[in-house]
Amino acid sequence: MSGSSTSRLLPLAAWLIVMFGLIVNAGAQVTLADFGYQNMRVNGNLAIGARPTLVILLDLANTGTFAHDNAYYDNLVFNVFNTNSAGLRSVNGFMLVNSHARFSLTRAGPGLIGPLPLPADQRAKALTNDNMRAGFAITAAVNAGVNFVPYDANGDGRITSDEVSVFLFDNINPNPQGAARWANPNGVEQQVAFTPAGSTKSFSLRVGLMAERVGFGTLCHEFSHAALNTVDLYGASNYNNGCTIMSGTIGLPDDMVTFGLDAWHKLQLAWVEPRIRSLPAGGVETVAAAQSLTATDAPVILYDPARGTKEFFLVEYRTSTSPWGAGYEDNLPSNGLGIWHIVHDANNNLFQLAVGNPSVWLKGQPNLQRGNDANLLWTSNTTTPFLTWSDGTITSTRITVRSFNPGDGSITFEWTTASDTWVDFHYTGTELGTFALPFNTLGEAASAASFGGAVKFKLGGTSAETLSISKRLNLQALGGPVTIGQ
Repeated sequence: MSGSSTSRLLPLAAWLIVMFGLIVNAGAQVTLADFGYQNMRVNGNLAIGARPTLVILLDLANTGTFAHDNAYYDNLVFNVFNTNSAGLRSVNGFMLVNSHARFSLTRAGPGLIGPLPLPADQRAKALTNDNMRAGFAITAAVNAGVNFVPYDANGDGRITSDEVSVFLFDNINPNPQGAARWANPNGVEQQVAFTPAGSTKSFSLRVGLMAERVGFGTLCHEFSHAALNTVDLYGASNYNNGCTIMSGTIGLPDDMVTFGLDAWHKLQLAWVEPRIRSLPAGGVETVAAAQSLTATDAPVILYDPARGTKEFFLVEYRTSTSPWGAGYEDNLPSNGLGIWHIVHDANNNLFQLAVGNPSVWLKGQPNLQRGNDANLLWTSNTTTPFLTWSDGTITSTRITVRSFNPGDGSITFEWTTASDTWVDFHYTGTELGTFALPFNTLGEAASAASFGGAVKFKLGGTSAETLSISKRLNLQALGGPVTIGQ
C-alpha cells in the first residue's frame, strides 16, 4: 500500500474506507445498574412474574349496565388471544410482549367482578373524588366475597400494588379516559393504608380507573402507572407521541390504537439488558425489532466514559411491520431507529430539565429535535447531525441508519466519530496517537482510532506490517508517500 499527499492516500483512493463491523465494547468497567437497570420497582420489588389482577365493574350510573358485557372487559384485560377487528389486544398480551415474557397477569379470585353498586352516600362521594372511588370499589369487592388473603405475599397484613393489581371500570364517564390513583375511602391522595369493614387485610395500592369505553392505549398507560410505577414521557407538548405507551394516549372511544413501551422504561424495569458501547469510540451494531421476545439485548447504550453514566443515548429499533410480535406496535408513526436521550439524577431517575421537558426524550429527524410528530424515528439511509449533550456541548459523533426494507426483523446502524489518530514510522518517544506523540505503527493507530475516524501519517515512509483493518477508517498520508506491507 502506498500514497503521497493529502489528495492521494493509500493506492487507488484518496479516502480508504474499510467496513467489517468491528464491535467496540467499552462497557466492561461499568454495569447496567449504572444506567438505571432494575431501578423502577414497586415496594422494592421488580415487576417480574405473574401479577394477580382483579377487574371491578363499578356501577356509578346506578343502572346495572355497561357499554359492553363482562366478557368484553375480561378479554380486554386477560385474554392473550383476544381478537377483534383491530387485531390482537389485551393488557396481558401487551405486558407479555413488552416485558419479553418476564411479566404477565393472572386472575386474583374470580378475575372480574361486577357490576357492583355502591350505597348512595358512597356513590355521591365517588362521583367527585377518584381516591374515594377506588377505595369504595375495593371495599365493595371485599363485601362481594373476593378473598384477598392469599395475595399478601410477604405476610405483612397489607395488600400492595406489587402483590395485586386492580382495574376499575365505571359506567358514568362518557369520555375514553383513565387515571391511576391511590385507593382510600377517606379521599387521601397518598400511600395511606385503609382496612375495609370485615377484611383481615389492609390495602395500600394504586388503582387503574377507567371509563367504560376507554381506549386500549390509555388502558395500558394507566395500568403501567398503577402497577409498574412508570412515569409520563409526554411533557407539556405531548412529546414522544406514538413511540411509547407513556406518551399521550387518549383517542376515540373503544379505539385499539397501540404502540409499545420505550427502551428506557424496559431498562428501568429489568425487562431488557442493553449492550453498553462507547460513544466516542464509534462502532456498528445490529438491533432486532423491539417486539422480538428473545431479543432482550436489542437496545444499545451509547455513553462517553469521560462524562460518566448519568447522561447517555439509548438506541432501539421500532417497527409496525416486524415478522415478530402480536400487533402491539401497529400504530407507530413510522418505522426506524429510535434515539432516546437520557439524563438521570443521582438516583437514576427521570426529572424535569425545564418546565414540561422530561429528561428522557426521542431525538427526531432531521435535526435531532425533541418532537411529537411522525419524524421521531430515523428511517432507512439517514444520518443524524452531530449528537449534542443536554448542556449544549456538541459531540464529534453522528449516527447512520443503514438501508433496510419495511418488514425487516432487524436493522444495522453505525456511529462514527470524527477524531484524528496520528502515525509516524520514525517516531521513538511516548506514544499517545496525538500529533505531538504519534504511534509508530499503523496497527497501533488502527486499534486506537475511533470507528469512522481518521488515521493520519505525519511523514512518508515504509512499514513491513501486514494487518486487516476491521473498522471504518479514513487513512490519510499527509507528509509524503506511504508504503505498507513491504
